This record gives sequence, structure tokens and C-alpha cells, in this order.
Amino acid sequence: MSYNEFSRTSAPRRRLAQVSPSTTALRIYQCPANKACRIDAIYVSNVHSGVTDITIHHLAPGETATTSNAMYYQVSVPKNTVLIDDAPKYLLAGDTIMASSSTGAHVVITVYGEEG
Repeated sequence: MSYNEFSRTSAPRRRLAQVSPSTTALRIYQCPANKACRIDAIYVSNVHSGVTDITIHHLAPGETATTSNAMYYQVSVPKNTVLIDDAPKYLLAGDTIMASSSTGAHVVITVYGEEG
């Protein structure tokens, strides 16, 4: 399925993933084989008592998480705050979203979208 085949008649938007990353980059979501995926929103909730930094990567198959594929790099998230990125992101089969947190397991990252 190509990107422009996503429509209101395709599968409803749903939670694709929800994780609390550690200080090492952790896979949040991987687009399944033979599918194209659209991420509609990424929510980052800081559930820690202090500021924490997050890094989020978009990787093609075979890539590793580095600064060269970081969508967000060491972004500070204040305590008791939710950051919302609702700009669409398109993934091909095997593309992966990974994340890490400076304080480890003190943020919850939720990804909403659809697989087509």
C-alpha cells in the first residue's frame, strides 16, 4: 500500500505502541513487512519528579540509532508534562522508531497511527 492510499476508510487510527524507554535506545515501533505505516501522533509524558531528556530516532532497515537519524535529540521534557507531536510521519516496511531517556523509564512514549 502506498502512502496516498491511506484514507478515512482504511483501518482506524489506533495506539501502535506504548513504552517507557531506558537510557539505551529501545525499539518503540516497527512497521510490519509488506505494509506502509502512518504515525499520526507521538505523545511523550514525563512521569518523573524532574526534567528528563528524550531522543527519538527514525531508522530504515539495517540502521542503528545515531545522531544522524535522530528526529529529536536530547529534548528536555519538564516534570509532569506531555509533549505532543501530531505531524504525520510515514514509514515503509521495516522502518523503526526507537527512543531513549536520560533518566531511564521516567517517560512514557505513546505512538498513534495506522498500518495500511
